[in-house]
Amino acid sequence: MRNVKKLATPDVESALIADAEDIGAWESPISVSPIRRTDTASYRGEKIPIGITVAGGREVNANEIYDFIARRVSGAVAYTFAPRGIAAASIDFYLVLSAVASVASIANIFWTAYDRFISHEKNKNSNSASIHLVVQQNNGSIQLNLKNISDKEAFIERLTSFVEEAKRADSRIAHETMIQELEQSGLWKKVNDEQD
Repeated sequence: MRNVKKLATPDVESALIADAEDIGAWESPISVSPIRRTDTASYRGEKIPIGITVAGGREVNANEIYDFIARRVSGAVAYTFAPRGIAAASIDFYLVLSAVASVASIANIFWTAYDRFISHEKNKNSNSASIHLVVQQNNGSIQLNLKNISDKEAFIERLTSFVEEAKRADSRIAHETMIQELEQSGLWKKVNDEQD
């Protein structure tokens, strides 16, 4: 394109229109490779990290429950607490639910884990074990204690309501921060891959 730096606006427009048909007036097109973003916020979408711990009960093996959930869940990535050296956590396991995760499907997996590992032990030993869920939010956390529930529909309804509350838009910063810690801190080990 010819030099148009000192032309008035109407003259610039006229020059551009005149050059539009002249192939020789244009430079060769440039090639731009795709950008690979290093920040993860652009592709996370509506991911929700749910912290899980098994509380109470000597007869319940929390790691068996976490393994059971991790092997069966789809639409979520599972992480287990795996520090190097001395460390402690109140949450031992995380599920990062993707936007495509079916809450009903995940609720069914939790119900099966609860029924198989906790409710049977409660019946045998008057056990006080429970599955405790936590989602960090910008101004605190929301929690759900899955304990003493004998009805599957009530269980699924409570879990569905919990996840819906966790999806609130004002919690995205807290979700992003937790996901970044899970992926980068070295204290957490991914134990499955997200499946749709």
